[in-house]
Formats: sequence, structure tokens, C-alpha cells
Amino acid sequence: MTKLSAFDNSIAKKMYYYDLIDDWKNTKNRDTSDCFLEYYEDFEKNLGLPLWLAYLLRTINHFNKKDDLLPHVSTYDYRDKFYEKFILSCKLGIDYSKMLHEWQILVLTEFLFVDEIKPKLVDRTIEMHQKALSQTIAFFEWKKLSELIEIELDTYTSLKNKKHQLLRAAYLSIDEVIDIKNISTSSIEALIPYDENNKEINLFWSLVMDDILDMLSQWEPLKV
Repeated sequence: MTKLSAFDNSIAKKMYYYDLIDDWKNTKNRDTSDCFLEYYEDFEKNLGLPLWLAYLLRTINHFNKKDDLLPHVSTYDYRDKFYEKFILSCKLGIDYSKMLHEWQILVLTEFLFVDEIKPKLVDRTIEMHQKALSQTIAFFEWKKLSELIEIELDTYTSLKNKKHQLLRAAYLSIDEVIDIKNISTSSIEALIPYDENNKEINLFWSLVMDDILDMLSQWEPLKV
């Protein structure tokens, strides 16, 4: 795996991209002019940031960009502040590849309250991500766990069941490890509230954005 370096460890490059966001914000036809942060496949090459972060941003954007089909989204464009904060939160020279595992642990433990005990396969997925922070987990181990989760997912009759949501998030979290180049979503998508409560949905996405920004600004890869 190629080691990445955020902004090639260059403050000039980081500030160049920060200024590009400011230029984009002042574009008259912004709705038809994508910000460079929305060219997700170019994250590694241009920004030195891993694809999993790109697809997390894609998921956030897909469910929060102003659209008649998303009634919970206000007329305020969340990207104005979030994109600037995203660039500022990424630390120079850091390889955020392994942070994927810490993020998945947070997703599977913090974003969905479950009254009953979590499915055992979710706990096993969390344990795998914890191990992956400090060691390499073989592909077949991830794949075997993914197949077990897929079998259990088929036993649920309701997509709104919270255990089903957690299991699907666990399944997607493994996909982000073993098949990131062939997917374009993020595990957090599985945990979006089903309630038609705009306030709850807005709070959910606000927490997602705050948490990823905090983690980016604090992340230090383990020295192994």
C-alpha cells in the first residue's frame, strides 16, 4: 500500500486548496460548479488523502446537498463552512489511511443507540478494526467475517431494525477495507435515522461532521 502524505506535507499546497474553496464559494453558478473536494477519485493524487475519506464526504454530500427530495436540508449550504474546516482539520504530512479503522469503531459504537445487546458480529467487527490499527489483518479474515454478516443480514425482515442497521454498517465498514476502489459509499449511510424527524436527521449529520473533523485534527498514526 502506497503511503500517503496529506498535502504532500506542504503548507503552501494546503493553503492553495483552502483558497480554492473560497473561490468556489463565490462562484455565481455554484450549483453547477463542483468544488474540487467533490472529485472524489482524485483525493489520493491531488490531496494525499485516502479514498475512504473521499467517500465519506461523498455520502455526507449526497444526503445534505440542497435537493427537493431531501426535505430536511435547509436553504443554507452546509458546505460553506464544512469544506473549509475539513481542509484546516487535515494535518500536514499525515497518512490518514489507518484512521479508517478508528472511524469505523466510532461509527459502530457511537451513532446508534441499541436497547438490546449489539449483535455479536458487530462486536467482532469492532475487535477486527481495533486490531487493524496496529497490525495487518489478512484479506481472508475480513472476507470471512463479511460473509457471516451477510448471512445474518438475510434473517431480518425490516430494514428499520436497529440491529440490522448496525450489521449493515459493520458489513460496509469491511467493504471499505477490502474493496474501497469498487464502492462509493460509507458505513455511516447504514445508520441514517429512518424517522421523518428533520431535527433528528440534522442532528445526526451535524454529529457526523463534527466527529470526523475532530478525529482528523487529533489523529496520530500508531508507530508500529
